[in-house]
Amino acid sequence: MDCNDAIFSRRSVRKFTNQAVDNVSIQKILIAGASAPSAHNEQPWHFIVLNNETIKKRLAQDMMNAYIASGKADEQRAVRSYNMTVNTPVIIVGCLDMEQLKYQNELEYKMGIQSLAAAAENMLIAANCLGLGSYWRAAPWVTANIIRNVLGVPDYVEPQWMLHVGFAAGEPGRKIMRNGIDHWNHW
Repeated sequence: MDCNDAIFSRRSVRKFTNQAVDNVSIQKILIAGASAPSAHNEQPWHFIVLNNETIKKRLAQDMMNAYIASGKADEQRAVRSYNMTVNTPVIIVGCLDMEQLKYQNELEYKMGIQSLAAAAENMLIAANCLGLGSYWRAAPWVTANIIRNVLGVPDYVEPQWMLHVGFAAGEPGRKIMRNGIDHWNHW
């Protein structure tokens, strides 16, 4: 698949078959993430791969309970989120290692977040090139303590996002691009 095809054919896939994703493919996705640019070449990332059913269920249950308790979701919506997590063959949690940041300040922190975002996009495109479906979730921003507790993430590491990866169950929808987003030389 050429570069443009990889980028323009990537879609968010939220329903997967139960077919396992092989470790070689997962490693390729992780290497793609680690190949992303990062501020000062700090490479402030760690990637946690979840493919164990018991761990995914515990994480999904704790996240669902917190979602309901927050008042931001009714039970049906929370159950849907639970099912999305447990029915995904592989979940990759991208984490920001604060100790890797050159300086401990707000600017460096923001650049670290941007670096993790670049890694996520590389991983999403790599999954597409490997014939896998994927989607990005920001759930760790609101469930960081749950992720830390369930996965043993240290305090100096901040969960940033989750990528769900697997073989697509059906064709993803067509992406409709917004118009009027480009500005040349001025707004």
